[in-house]
Amino acid sequence: MGNYYTETQQLNLLQVLNKQVLQLDSQSNQLRCFQNNLRFRLENLTDLLQSTKQRLESLNSEILQAQEGLENNKLQFSKDNILEILKIKNPNTTLVELADKFLLVLQEKERSWHSFKAHIKNFVNLKEIIQQIQPSNLSEEVFISLETIWENQSQIKSKLKKYCEGVMTIADFLIYLAEYRVKKETFEESMEDFAEYKKKTTMTKSKIKEVNGQILSIEEKIVEVKTTIKTFSRGRSQDDHSDTSDRSSYSSPVCCGKRSISTNPFINGTASGGLLYYRKNVENSDKPLLPNFRVSHNESYFESPDINVQEDEGYEIFYENSESLGCCKQKFFCF
Repeated sequence: MGNYYTETQQLNLLQVLNKQVLQLDSQSNQLRCFQNNLRFRLENLTDLLQSTKQRLESLNSEILQAQEGLENNKLQFSKDNILEILKIKNPNTTLVELADKFLLVLQEKERSWHSFKAHIKNFVNLKEIIQQIQPSNLSEEVFISLETIWENQSQIKSKLKKYCEGVMTIADFLIYLAEYRVKKETFEESMEDFAEYKKKTTMTKSKIKEVNGQILSIEEKIVEVKTTIKTFSRGRSQDDHSDTSDRSSYSSPVCCGKRSISTNPFINGTASGGLLYYRKNVENSDKPLLPNFRVSHNESYFESPDINVQEDEGYEIFYENSESLGCCKQKFFCF
């Protein structure tokens, strides 16, 4: 490489390559940090999937229990229970509110205590209506109203326990309706969450795989660049050694009375041995090799001297021991 780049260019190129390694290392570290975050997210998603799955199993069991409890409760409605309710003359606020909710489920507009007693008197008709009521058929208004009873069922039951069994049967009926609806909707929402978590888990796994591929690609590039740096540095070292060997041969282009062909750039290009051999002849002889062409001892080898040669005038070029190699005219050298 030293044959194609100057020392400054070589150093600049090494700096660029080393900078590229640093940039690639930085990118790799950023991707590894991102990958760790993805793995942490994957762990959380896996935990959410597991917990959601367990919740779904639990909700499904609770839904079945609520449905079974509702069906059993409908069977507990009896004429005797209704007659006991009709005997109540001074209901408390909790019982009045319970009667209001019950008539709301029956889709009655008038929901006073007296209207409640009037509707339950017709037991046969009441029994048929109750059998047809299903939690899934409840309107949103009814569900919101019953949800309050379900959430506060313990307090409500404690305030109703002084009344007859028929009152508790109506309370349980409304509670089972609300419980089934709440658990069913929660189950459906959890199913949506489960599907979303599963989707995100799949996407996260895919992203981790993609990032891992990017990291491996960057690491391969780092190895390639480091290999290039190592090869380049080795080439520079060899060039430095070669330059040292060349410089050691500058003082002896001719050995044992024979001409030697040097590969050093400073002594290539002429049959007489190049610039250095020309300088040697000038120093050892008063006669210039070319008339009107003189170089003072103080002039640098690398500076072009002034040349003043007459047109169409031939000159001989002498090698060591005054051996004539050939003749030349202006601008043309014969070898």
